[in-house]
Amino acid sequence: MSKEHNTTLDPRVSEAVQSLQSLILNHYPTATFTSFQSDDPEGTYLRAGVDVDDPDEVMDLAINRLLGYQLEQDLPIYLLPVRTDAGIAATLKTRKQALRPLAQIGSR
Repeated sequence: MSKEHNTTLDPRVSEAVQSLQSLILNHYPTATFTSFQSDDPEGTYLRAGVDVDDPDEVMDLAINRLLGYQLEQDLPIYLLPVRTDAGIAATLKTRKQALRPLAQIGSR
């Protein structure tokens, strides 16, 4: 179970979160972020909403820095790249439009 993060972060964690956000924003200027605490595993989670078809692109961009925080600095920080709601809606609309001609063919 997770809860929204309202408490003051360890300054090192806060700096790491800001650094990850800056890195992602440099490549994806419309990215949105939410940070929260969770306990599976325990730590600070940064959810990055990005308009990309494959959120793994965001992880590929940030993985070296994230591993540096986790392994070298022993900071419990996790990145969760996700597609934005608008991006998902656009994909669904495109798929629906692509399937419409197939449905018309089948009804003849």
